[in-house]
Amino acid sequence: MSSSDWYPEPRDDRPGAPDRASDPYGAQAPYGPQDPHGAQNPYGAQDPYGSRDPYGSASPYGAGDPSGPAPGVPASSAPAPVGGRPGVAGGPPIYYVAPLPTPGFIIAGFVLGIVSITFCAGLTAPFGLYYSIRGMRAAAPGAEPPVGGYGLAIAGLVTSILGMVALLFMLAYFVLIAVLALSAPSGY
Repeated sequence: MSSSDWYPEPRDDRPGAPDRASDPYGAQAPYGPQDPHGAQNPYGAQDPYGSRDPYGSASPYGAGDPSGPAPGVPASSAPAPVGGRPGVAGGPPIYYVAPLPTPGFIIAGFVLGIVSITFCAGLTAPFGLYYSIRGMRAAAPGAEPPVGGYGLAIAGLVTSILGMVALLFMLAYFVLIAVLALSAPSGY
């Protein structure tokens, strides 16, 4: 294979252009008719990485499929793989585990606690306190069935306690006004 096969010579179709046979640069290839890259591997005939396709169907981990479930785990309960490690071809898959469901009464306790300290001057705090305590018991570690939202239940408990403090101050204020109004002498 000559160099003209790799890099074809440009054609000059102008009238009076010199013929290629008389052209000193195009008459003979400087390195001969052989391909400069050659057909032989200068570093040896054996491929150091083998002839295995890294993206083929054969598993690099042996007979088992690395993306399948572990031995003894049913296929329906195994989490689905998301992908390999970034930058590593054929790395172990990264699994996505879905979060535990949060019951509605945990969310209700949190919302009622927030509402009790912002809008209602503590009127919804007793309900928020009830639902938050119930939520903490349901989402405690080791509770059956396991549910999420333990942190949300704690936040609902804290905001409900703050709402209860505001409610107690408001009740104390009304009681003080009532006592002062009843104990004042009537001078009419």
